[in-house]
Amino acid sequence: MTNLLSELESALKQQGWQTSRAGGLLMAEKEVIQSRWLLGSRRVRHRLRLEADSSRRELTLVEQAVECSVGLVPPFSSLSSHVQRGWRFNEARQDAGVGGGSLDYGGPREWAERACRQAGWSFRSLPG
Repeated sequence: MTNLLSELESALKQQGWQTSRAGGLLMAEKEVIQSRWLLGSRRVRHRLRLEADSSRRELTLVEQAVECSVGLVPPFSSLSSHVQRGWRFNEARQDAGVGGGSLDYGGPREWAERACRQAGWSFRSLPG
């Protein structure tokens, strides 16, 4: 368990995520879209909760995107694509304008699942 979570935490930190860890729980958060202007702001935070159950050799991922807007919205453009296959959901979003950024919802799930398979663990993903 420790090795798997350590590998995932290291990979997240290399990608600019802020992480915290307690036992078999790894939390990660990253501000992926940030726009500020004279009369307001908009932020999108991507959050991950990875919980390892060493007795079952199972990793559970809860992924969440939280958007918060305040004030009057200036002109901006947002390009996004959504794909849903069964219970798996992916969203790629690119915002342009004042500030901007990009969201890859579902991307961390793919590499976490791959890391679990390599370590011989089972993987479960739940909606946030």
